[in-house]
Amino acid sequence: LRSSYIYQNLMYIVGGEVIHKISGRTWEDFLAERIFKTVGMNRSFADHSLLPAGTDATVSHYNDKDTVKAIPYIYDDNIGPAGGVWSCADDMAKWMLCLLDSTKINGQRLLKPATYAAIFKPQVIAPPEMYPTMRLIKPHWFTYGLGWFQHDYKGKMVQMHTGSLAGLTAIAGLIPDEHFGVYIFGNLDHAELRHALMYKAFDLWCFNDSGNDWSNLFFSLYKRIEDSARKKEQEQLSKRVLNTIPSLPLADYTGEFTSKLFASAKVMFSNGKLMVQLPNGISLDLQQWHYDVFRGTFNYWWMGHAWVQFSLDTGGKVNALSIDGVIYNK
Repeated sequence: LRSSYIYQNLMYIVGGEVIHKISGRTWEDFLAERIFKTVGMNRSFADHSLLPAGTDATVSHYNDKDTVKAIPYIYDDNIGPAGGVWSCADDMAKWMLCLLDSTKINGQRLLKPATYAAIFKPQVIAPPEMYPTMRLIKPHWFTYGLGWFQHDYKGKMVQMHTGSLAGLTAIAGLIPDEHFGVYIFGNLDHAELRHALMYKAFDLWCFNDSGNDWSNLFFSLYKRIEDSARKKEQEQLSKRVLNTIPSLPLADYTGEFTSKLFASAKVMFSNGKLMVQLPNGISLDLQQWHYDVFRGTFNYWWMGHAWVQFSLDTGGKVNALSIDGVIYNK
């Protein structure tokens, strides 16, 4: 704890439960009444299931071998406070203006001045590597506040954050000294054009500078990253040890496995193949790779593959498995 910066969303879920405990209302109801109604965000909803029938909601997309394909929305109501809100450009503009004006609404404040100041105050040094774009922005400092990253840009403090769910992206950026904010939605998974648009908006409106071609610069940056990742993947695949067999008959690998962090995994054997059943309807079809290592293919194609390795006890029985390094014990 506190030894280094590590990003995670889980405590937002806890925050939602705290709101429920103290107010006696669900996080969704509380947010709708205290934030959306107060700010005038009339087309914002705390969960996808609350969208009115017939709402023209965005469709998620993924890149599949250089072809963009639509994917079904994967419900995220179980992580509501950490990313469940659905909104629109008009409402997000109202929210950005509210933040830029220290949460003043109709002569009143949503937050006390001290609380507002604490949100945007740097709390911990963060690694610039969190965002590859920092390689080109080259800030002198990069920190994290209470839900916002901070860094310097052309002598001004930027408050910013991204958001990403399967096939959906967003970015918010504020330069409070300029009373300027920009919010960008995207419906292609990790389409980093969002960064280019944000810094271009900063350049044009805050600094009267049109010299940086962020679109091409960031495109080239992320292409190098993608090419490097593909090369590493091919290197890993090339190290397969051929002509090996599993230690046990495949049926002996079945059973229930549990992880304190990731719940359960059930290994089943059918039609000569192994399958791992995970929560929320997610599963992996396993192909023996070498020895007791299997390569799993997710039933949702956009999730790609995972490495599954079985471990044996001293009696030669399966007692654990790992899925991309996460240990499940039998």
